[in-house]
Amino acid sequence: MAEILLHDYEEESWFGKISYGIGQGNLSSNVIVPLIHEAKGEELTVRLSSGGGSVFHGFRIYNALVEHGNVHIIIEGIAASIASVIAMAGSKITAKAGSMLMVHKPTTQVWMYDSMNADELQSEADALNKVQEVLNSLYTKRTGLEPEVIDALINKTTWLTPADALALNFVTDIEEGKTASASIPDKVMNYIFHSAPQRVKDYANQYYPKTTDMNKETKEALKQNKGLLSGLKNAFNNFFNSIEEIENSEATTKDGTTFFYEGELAEGTPVFADAEMTTALADGDYELEDGRSMTVASGAVSTIAEAASENSEDKEDSEEITELQNRIAELEAENQELKAENQEVTTALNDTNKVLNVIKQKKSTHEPKDRKQNFKKDAKTKEDEEDFRNKLEETRNRIKNKGKDKKD
Repeated sequence: MAEILLHDYEEESWFGKISYGIGQGNLSSNVIVPLIHEAKGEELTVRLSSGGGSVFHGFRIYNALVEHGNVHIIIEGIAASIASVIAMAGSKITAKAGSMLMVHKPTTQVWMYDSMNADELQSEADALNKVQEVLNSLYTKRTGLEPEVIDALINKTTWLTPADALALNFVTDIEEGKTASASIPDKVMNYIFHSAPQRVKDYANQYYPKTTDMNKETKEALKQNKGLLSGLKNAFNNFFNSIEEIENSEATTKDGTTFFYEGELAEGTPVFADAEMTTALADGDYELEDGRSMTVASGAVSTIAEAASENSEDKEDSEEITELQNRIAELEAENQELKAENQEVTTALNDTNKVLNVIKQKKSTHEPKDRKQNFKKDAKTKEDEEDFRNKLEETRNRIKNKGKDKKD
């Protein structure tokens, strides 16, 4: 069984201590992913205690763990920010009793001497929203929660105790024990918990061991993994390597492929398959997560097109068709009303004809034997005729009024 340690750590340098998180130093995906590949075919245990770091380094580590399979993630201290996403790659995810998990909105860093206009800032905001969509999909896949629920947790920055995480399916089990087995550097503790609710800070102070000699503990921890130990560099080189990585840009295609480049992604920009930018990206057509399409030839962008927008004329035609369909529905409803009124009038006329037939029968020319025809109407006949006229007049008025209402 292979084991990999993903713990934030500090190292001494000529200008003081340097703290390293996901994507920096020995926690770079360039170090961790080869270690995962070396463990191919073996059960893999990942001991995790990190406040987060680079989103794209985290994505790369997550994808490598998912591809490996049969991974046991043990949260030994904190799995915050992108580290919580890495935890989701486990076939089994164990939270130690003295550990925590945190999810929040992705952030970006604007350097002190950078200046950005409104369009550039909006572009950064749009990119962060796209990153949150990916985060949401990974949490949803692990927990089975609805995307709207995950977004609510992300948007308010949610801190989860082991019991909380188990209830929401972020972890599969809890390992009982009083304290976390991983110490967290003081600087990292302050960075992670500075904006946390007081109950979270109290929990952290109770469970997480404090240390004044983190460099020594880090070295002891790194000895547990030969791969990490052999990859150690001195703090000075690691610091400037991390700065160089930050300056390089990354982008992701819709199928999850991450590629790297310098400066602006435009026609003629060289693109690479690795963060060191030594292997050219394979030639072909690519569709980016932001909707743009890109063609790569001879290791560089040959064409790049913005995301297609809906044609305005097509939109107008669609609106006109919808309007006509609504008008047709209105006319059909009016036609049904007219049919009903026509049926009512027909029924009234039929009733009138029945009355007329009765009258005709009463006007018979039959003359009884031994008696002359009496053309004088008796009282009952007059009464029937009067009743008929009244009913006839009522029918005419009703028909007339319906026609008038329809015109109005």
